[in-house]
Amino acid sequence: MGFLNTAFFMGIIALIMTAGGVFVVGGTLSIGGLAAVMMYNGLLVDPLVRFVDLYQQLQRVKVSLARINAIFKESPHPVYERLEMERSDSIETDFPEVIRFEGVSFHYRNDTPVGKGQPRLAGRFPL
Repeated sequence: MGFLNTAFFMGIIALIMTAGGVFVVGGTLSIGGLAAVMMYNGLLVDPLVRFVDLYQQLQRVKVSLARINAIFKESPHPVYERLEMERSDSIETDFPEVIRFEGVSFHYRNDTPVGKGQPRLAGRFPL
């Protein structure tokens, strides 16, 4: 779509340049007048190009949101629902509500105590 916009607006510029060239050769328009018309054309056409591009981007966003909403509206496949039900029925958890790690530390070698030449990576932190 961007190519069509660019081609259209370039066509407008080519038309103005051709008509302006004819008027300059005919003596009804000066070269400075043609330059002014081209400048005014740029002031008019550039915002229109940006507006059309913005509109196209908004249309792409609209289509993308519709696709995302269609994905969210999909229901899970029945096989996956059955597998989830089987998993939730077969697993019994008797974990406590809180798991605590107290006095936990880590070092690279068992023979070297933490702090004796080895960097301490983690130690005595509550989770």
